[in-house]
Amino acid sequence: MRELDTRDANTLMAEVAAEFRRACVAQREFLDWYRTPHEAKFAEWLRRYSEMVAECEPWAASYERIRSRFPDRMDQLHALLLPIRREIFGE
Repeated sequence: MRELDTRDANTLMAEVAAEFRRACVAQREFLDWYRTPHEAKFAEWLRRYSEMVAECEPWAASYERIRSRFPDRMDQLHALLLPIRREIFGE
């Protein structure tokens, strides 16, 4: 049986920021590796890609949880995450 998530919006927001940071770092590392000229085998590419996706899954689940349970907090969530994205990707 699935456990009921009773965390409030502020708790979820704090957790999602850390998850988003880990997801962005994983994406950045994969993209940096991918852009580097090398002779990687497809298996290596797939392994690294899978690691990046796995690191992004908690963030995606939390984002969906906030979107569905606290839709009025989405602007606040995006404002919280934008500086992290800019820091990691330099946008």
